[in-house]
Amino acid sequence: MDALAFLNADGAGFTQQDAIDQLHNAVHSSLEDVQKAFQLVFEQLNPEANVSDRIILDANRQIRTEQSRARNLVALRQEELNRQVRIKLENLFIQGLVQSPHQEPAVRAWENLSSRVIHRNEPSVSEYSYEDLGNPEKRGKRIITWDIETNEWLETLCQNNIHELMTRMEEMIKDYKDTWVEVTGELR
Repeated sequence: MDALAFLNADGAGFTQQDAIDQLHNAVHSSLEDVQKAFQLVFEQLNPEANVSDRIILDANRQIRTEQSRARNLVALRQEELNRQVRIKLENLFIQGLVQSPHQEPAVRAWENLSSRVIHRNEPSVSEYSYEDLGNPEKRGKRIITWDIETNEWLETLCQNNIHELMTRMEEMIKDYKDTWVEVTGELR
């Protein structure tokens, strides 16, 4: 499904929650490989397996590398979605001018989406030393905590990115409406 299907000509058939869900799916799908990479690190640290010192020493670096990759992936996805929003709004503007220049633009339904998603501080993800992960019993407990922390971190990154997307979309919609009033006023 189109991540921006809610931005259609008539604005009908989609709720604000549908719009949020579509954007969430679009951003979250870009993070699936990072989630898998986190899980691979945790599987390699399996407390019931014989784990080499190198794997233990590299675990923190791998987690930090994947966090950096996640930030880059969501930034790229955000740029792409912002570009798609701009193009959709431009097309809707032209279509609206041709079909119904005397009606209010259908984009008003999407004006306050960002208020529905709260921007939060990213939670911290623990950094464990060799001593923390060297003992299989300690390692098992730490992996569970690490998994929870990375999942929460990824979800927060995703939600914050959606909030930023919506805020930028609202700015574009404001420009759209201002230009609409100006252009349709001249047509009357």
